[in-house]
Amino acid sequence: MKAQKIIIGEEDFQRLKNMIAEMSAIRNSDTLGYLARLEEEIDSATIMSKDEMPAGIVTMDSTVSFVEEDTGESFFYTLTWPQSADIEQNKISILAPVGMALLGYAAGDTVEWDVPSGRKRYRIETIRQKESGFI
Repeated sequence: MKAQKIIIGEEDFQRLKNMIAEMSAIRNSDTLGYLARLEEEIDSATIMSKDEMPAGIVTMDSTVSFVEEDTGESFFYTLTWPQSADIEQNKISILAPVGMALLGYAAGDTVEWDVPSGRKRYRIETIRQKESGFI
């Protein structure tokens, strides 16, 4: 569903692969579809070491501000692991459709993704890495 190739750091890639393997073993039918979709995305990504990663890429634990292009509504979320997700604190799971849509993209990119209410287009405005400020 994503038109361009995403970039993922080696550490995030390995942790995501491990999470997918562990969660797939549980065989929760609600989660299996999301896991398969996420695995497809990360398997087609460009994987880079921490030293190679360009600045301004959405990674795990990044805080991202973005706009839904159809409505102009602005959002910001921190992309988290499923066990840390808390919508009241604007922490969204990587397994949420929006979380999967944002992973690996950069500020200024527009991504399209299917969500339960239909196909949405999001434009990434800013990204704040865990250790740094907004990019």
